Amino acid sequence: MDTSTIIEVRGGVCGTLWMPPVTGWREVRARYTLRGPDAPFAPRVESIREALERTAADAGDFQTAGKLTADTSFTVEKQRGNRRVSRTYYVADLPVALAEIVDADIYSYDGNEDF
Repeated sequence: MDTSTIIEVRGGVCGTLWMPPVTGWREVRARYTLRGPDAPFAPRVESIREALERTAADAGDFQTAGKLTADTSFTVEKQRGNRRVSRTYYVADLPVALAEIVDADIYSYDGNEDF
């Protein structure tokens, strides 16, 4: 039976902007295939940590290396046949394991319900 595992990261990447040098963040959403075939919109990763590191590294115009905001979540979804199971985790729940790729003081959620 065919099995696939997808990791979806949602939240923000933060860092120091160039001019003026202030801390900023931008919204991020990324999908990865865990140890499966490489897909056009879900590149292959070997671990959940690799997915989080690759998402944080997509820093764009930040002067410093990007970090994930404290409210970033990741969902692990496993599908086998027609059965699908998913679980969502938050990076803030893993402060020691993800300390070097998460800025615990920055949140990307501004309270605005209009998305």
